[in-house]
Amino acid sequence: MKLVWNTANEFNNDFFQIERSADGIAWEVLARINGAGHSSVPVEYTFRDEKPLDGIAYYRLKQVDFNGGFSYSEIRTIKMTNLATYQVFPNPAKEVLNIDLGNSDNASVMIVNAVGQVVYSQNELVKSHVQIDVQSIEKGIYYAKITIGQQTFNEKFIVE
Repeated sequence: MKLVWNTANEFNNDFFQIERSADGIAWEVLARINGAGHSSVPVEYTFRDEKPLDGIAYYRLKQVDFNGGFSYSEIRTIKMTNLATYQVFPNPAKEVLNIDLGNSDNASVMIVNAVGQVVYSQNELVKSHVQIDVQSIEKGIYYAKITIGQQTFNEKFIVE
């Protein structure tokens, strides 16, 4: 999930700390993003939560000044349901590449090389698991393009 926030201007802004909570009480730090320091123009910041919580999650920013002073943003609530899960293994792959699609019932899989050429494509929707013979694929870096419902993921792997 992509988080985006903007500042109109900044004075003494050392960094932002992105925090997430499952209950709005106990917070975990996801990342630290450096601030612009001093700026009289708008600045846009982004962060991608690669492992969002399933269900309701609370997010907030802690803005910290160079002198250690800080303030919190308003809390934002996000509800995620039916998060797609997958696993690509082994990495590196020598004979077969396994793609475990969890409990997905409408997924598609494509393998592309480093320059974007498709070297494998599953034409039919797949369920739960795909095993791909990679012995006929040249050694190198590839990406498994996995589409589960409306979500698409690109997982880097190596063929040896």
